[in-house]
Amino acid sequence: MFVSDPLEQLAADVAELAAEDRDGWSEAARSARLVGLLEQIERLRAEALRCGAEWDGAKAWAFDAAPSAPSWLVANCAMTRPAAVRFVRTARHLRGHERTAKALAAGDVHVEHAEQLAEVARGREELAKRDEQILVSAAERVSPDDFVKVARRWAELADDQLSKAKGRHNWERRHLHVSPIIGGGRIDGFVDPEATAIIAAALDALMPPDPKDGIEAPRTLSQRRADALVEMCQRSLGTSAPSSRAKSNVDIVIDSDTATGKTPTDLLHTRCDIGGVGGGGGILSKAAVERILCDSAAGYAVIRRPFARDLAHQASEVLDLGRRTREPSAAQRRAVQLRDERCQYPGCRAPVSWCDIHHLDPWEHGGVTDLDNLAALCRRHHVTVHEGGHKLIRGPDGTIGLAS
Repeated sequence: MFVSDPLEQLAADVAELAAEDRDGWSEAARSARLVGLLEQIERLRAEALRCGAEWDGAKAWAFDAAPSAPSWLVANCAMTRPAAVRFVRTARHLRGHERTAKALAAGDVHVEHAEQLAEVARGREELAKRDEQILVSAAERVSPDDFVKVARRWAELADDQLSKAKGRHNWERRHLHVSPIIGGGRIDGFVDPEATAIIAAALDALMPPDPKDGIEAPRTLSQRRADALVEMCQRSLGTSAPSSRAKSNVDIVIDSDTATGKTPTDLLHTRCDIGGVGGGGGILSKAAVERILCDSAAGYAVIRRPFARDLAHQASEVLDLGRRTREPSAAQRRAVQLRDERCQYPGCRAPVSWCDIHHLDPWEHGGVTDLDNLAALCRRHHVTVHEGGHKLIRGPDGTIGLAS
């Protein structure tokens, strides 16, 4: 039967898929079908956004006397209010950013990329328009998951140019609630990235991981931090106030362009972060970095190239040991952690605090203990590489992939 309306044809095709009998399909066939379905859903979502941009631009929602576009979507579609707001925000962003709209239509970026772009552009519209090419170029090269951090870094750079309002805003938002509840109490609040790094570092230093061969099961990270907070408060109540304040001891990583006040041209290699090693850090503005370094024992690392083998951490430290030793030094471990941030096995998101240091070119085959040849790998993927026979290589831009 010939169907003239593409949407009717789509409905018929979906019905045919729903009736598909997949009993007896192989694992590979099931995986291929799932990937194919998700790819088509992605393209449909992109087309829905394109249609939504046109619909919102014509204010078609007002024809039904709806107070707003999100309200119309909630009333007429199976959407929650937050989902409707996100859809309209993204559609409007596409309508005003032709380069982003074309990249989405071509499949060069995903819907999640576009949603992130629309989110960080709020309140920064002029700068988002100016930097659209840079942002889209970064989105085309990384997964939506990785682009979250890229977009946040751009937002901090933009806020540095918008009267440094974000840093002051975060400071004013600080709060801590301690609420008694049945059977215990609940603690929640908000602090800025600097305070987050300081708190996490102090709690983790007070309660390090438990031995796995102990009598009791090892505590989780959240349990150890809860115990550390109570211990810290007990010590504070039992002692007088110190005569001098301890210096903050956190790590800061910043790329050379940001450090010298230049506008970075490649957001994938932009860094202005605090506390990358302890798992309790965040993205900073350059103004915040300058303030912290005025009165701090913070470690300070400058990334001078996309692949930074010359991380300078406080006083100069040797980061290339050649064939003198197999074991990386403390300085090398710190530099790898600051540089890599997480497991470098393709697709892995394990934080660097869980990782071993791996020689890309094996030591037993002549590899050197130099920063270029070291990478962070979680234990699972460290085993995969050594016992599984996989080999990782570093590309010219510093990214790591599987050898073909």
